[in-house]
Amino acid sequence: MTRQNVLATAFIATAMITTAAAAQECFDHDTYMPVVHDEYFTGANVRQITMAGDLLLLACDEGGLRIYDASIPTAPVLLSIWTGLATVKVTAVVDDLCYVGGGAGGLTILDIADPEAPVVVGHGATVDPIVDLVVRGGLAYVAASNYGLVIWDVSDPSAPHGISGRPTGGGGTTIVVTDHHAFLDGAGPIVVFDVSDPGNPVSVTTIDVMDGVFDLDLAGDWICAVGMHTDGGSHGRLVMIDVHDPAQPQAQMPLALASAFYVRLVGDRAFVAAGGMTVVDVADPAAPRSIGRCSALSSVNCVDVSGEFAFIGGYRRLYVVDVRQPFGPAVLGSLDLDASVRQVACVGSLSYVAAWSDGLEIVDTGDPTAPVLLGAIDTPGSASGVVVKDGRAYVADGAAGLRIVDVADPASPVTLGSVDTPGLAVKVQLAGSLAYVADSWSGLQVVDVSDHSTPTIIGTFATGNLVSDVILVGDLAVVVDDHDALQSVDISDPTAPVAGYAIDLFSEVRTLASHDGWVYALCANSLRQIRLPQMWDVSTSYLAGDPQDFVIHGEHVYIAEASGALSVRGFDPPQVLAEIDALIYWQQLVDVTAVGSRLVVTNLDGVLSILPAFCDSVITATPPAAPIRRGPAITMVAPNPFNPRTECRFELDRAQRVALTLYDLRGRRVRSLLDGDLPAGAHVTSWNGRDDHGRSAPAGVYLLELRGATGRDCRRVSLVK
Repeated sequence: MTRQNVLATAFIATAMITTAAAAQECFDHDTYMPVVHDEYFTGANVRQITMAGDLLLLACDEGGLRIYDASIPTAPVLLSIWTGLATVKVTAVVDDLCYVGGGAGGLTILDIADPEAPVVVGHGATVDPIVDLVVRGGLAYVAASNYGLVIWDVSDPSAPHGISGRPTGGGGTTIVVTDHHAFLDGAGPIVVFDVSDPGNPVSVTTIDVMDGVFDLDLAGDWICAVGMHTDGGSHGRLVMIDVHDPAQPQAQMPLALASAFYVRLVGDRAFVAAGGMTVVDVADPAAPRSIGRCSALSSVNCVDVSGEFAFIGGYRRLYVVDVRQPFGPAVLGSLDLDASVRQVACVGSLSYVAAWSDGLEIVDTGDPTAPVLLGAIDTPGSASGVVVKDGRAYVADGAAGLRIVDVADPASPVTLGSVDTPGLAVKVQLAGSLAYVADSWSGLQVVDVSDHSTPTIIGTFATGNLVSDVILVGDLAVVVDDHDALQSVDISDPTAPVAGYAIDLFSEVRTLASHDGWVYALCANSLRQIRLPQMWDVSTSYLAGDPQDFVIHGEHVYIAEASGALSVRGFDPPQVLAEIDALIYWQQLVDVTAVGSRLVVTNLDGVLSILPAFCDSVITATPPAAPIRRGPAITMVAPNPFNPRTECRFELDRAQRVALTLYDLRGRRVRSLLDGDLPAGAHVTSWNGRDDHGRSAPAGVYLLELRGATGRDCRRVSLVK
């Protein structure tokens, strides 16, 4: 069951997960499932993972079969590499025998009783590449790439041989087998074969659930199918299929995913690999739902699960992920505005929506589980931008210019006044009694709004190009000029704005934000940090997913992407750190804003959704008193922030084996500080700011995890330079 490399993100939670999740004030990412315990360089492309007791077997294409001792899941040890086939695509293990298929090299059976020295027991040649196989009852059921189903007799491992085959018309990519039936993807519909007589398999029916099935897994009477479906674009899909009557299989409602290439069913959860890993709750097969996402991975092909850990294979990498806490932040509530949303401004429990041809709409989000449309006003132009202050909304209304709306009674908004700017008003910012309007081809317009009934243009700055956004920082206005450049404007005299420094970013600028005197520009493929007043491009964080909007909130940056992802990044000014997570809402996102502990996200269809923001850490050398707790407990980290050394004090409730480990914000292990048996009581250790290889770790925020037999505790530490 091997799949192609695709970098993607997957659909996470589009409905409330639990009442407790709905009530949470913020989301504590430190307790979330995607903690990557380690990342191991395999040197080969991992196409399939098979767990067999404490053994971990990797099918690695040209890199052969790699066998690891995974008795300690967070520290697998390579035992052997077998390269008897030109390529190894797939394995199956029964007792001490490993069945290996790949390329056109045929089927090889290995004795792995001594995993450090696997021995070839038997081999059978094939013309067609073997891409998947299942072994049961002395038979090997093979998905042959260009042909379809082939059944081998492997009752004598020294002499495996084919006994029958049936073409599917499209070859085969993946197969699962019950007592009497085989289910084989035939590059289109799933073909069901009756294999009661393995010498004469008979096609029974087909199951058409998506355009391209990439993988199948079986648990009881249910098959989980993942693959691609084209519906206005190529998208991933997961479908549960009831096969208790194989002649009349019943496909359930599909779950939309950004992409899906490999699946492993474990209990009532499906672990889906596609770029990262998504966990899907399939307890109700008719309504599967995504409950977690591990995005801090690259080029993921396959996954297998053993106990508390998922083993994930990708391009030259093996990842080990703790899957005990799979629940990511749930959408608390949604409201379909059925409008083209251009910008949202949040003040308290109200969200003010610039809704293009639908004007200004006001949503009450006081109960995040049930947002309500309170009022609306249909402006004459195209509402593209909005800011709100002191009970008044200032709306950039396209060809109708700037409008001032009284929203003191949100159920009955009333226009107070307007001014027809010479161009198309697309964005607006407010400073005191002045509004600064990005007026497209007419540049920057400065409007006196002290008299709300008669706002008046008092200043203009023309760049000669299209101005699409504006942000204010002190006496400077920074505008997006001609799509891909920034121009600073001195507005100390608002009646006579003067050109300042400029910078060409050579990439379309989507929107701007400011934070602590810096300007941040969201471009088509990056987030750029600009230092004022010289307009120096200080740092660049590259992005995928076609970013549309972003907001800086506390220690995090939230980026709304056209791919449907809400990318979450750690923020430690003046640097934007590595990606923490990617939450998926499937439909293209257009806007994100934040207020308090909530995020408000809108998509292309005008659906406004509310979810908890990620919790910020409280970094202090002397933390406040905490309730008495059982299990390992970190009592103090000091100094914090630190350079070059910090000290960690912790307590154990009883004697036990403990590990004290540092991770970066992508979950990758940086340093193992301690791993061994300790007595009960107080202990202390230190970190000198270096990683496991003795290299100096970069400045930033790190997660310190203490894990023992009776529990786990975490703290964040900040290394400064």
